[in-house]
Amino acid sequence: MLSLVHMSGDPDLIRGELKPAGLFLNEVHGYMSEEDKSAVRKLALEVIADYRDRGCPEPEPIGPELLLEMMQWLVCEPVPPEYVPMLLEEMELDGKDSRAVRGIPADDFPVVVIGCGESGLLAGIRLKEAGIPFTIIEKNAVSAGRGGRTPIRGRGSTSEITSTATASSRPINGRTSSPNSPSCRPTSKP
Repeated sequence: MLSLVHMSGDPDLIRGELKPAGLFLNEVHGYMSEEDKSAVRKLALEVIADYRDRGCPEPEPIGPELLLEMMQWLVCEPVPPEYVPMLLEEMELDGKDSRAVRGIPADDFPVVVIGCGESGLLAGIRLKEAGIPFTIIEKNAVSAGRGGRTPIRGRGSTSEITSTATASSRPINGRTSSPNSPSCRPTSKP
């Protein structure tokens, strides 16, 4: 329904009778009745067909007031307005990444990121955007196979993602210093 508001530019779509009855993790239908879900699907078909027929134009930006209304519709309860700037930033509806790293000279500024979880990967993405050389090191054993020395496969912009599960491995210029460390070449295996 919120996507339909974006595609159509019509906020009245969420101001009518069709709305979720509650919010719970993995309950993607908002506890809507079968009749309401059927009505939403019919409405979606109409809005999507119209959007297609108009040539799939770039949706108009959503203003803070409408975004707050959409947030409250989605979570079925009041949302404090201080959450709106965060969501506007996260959604990048204006096409601008306000967290992009810019203007840092990268020549003598290599970075080591410890941990290849979500935060470590996001750091790698941001560093790559900025053109800063980096190495991401997984701090935990990646796999029980081969004694926990299986490297994470992949590449950063000028660096490689390696595992420090082997005590003798330590990153130097995007490579491991141990001659018996496993190679970190990209692979097509999942």
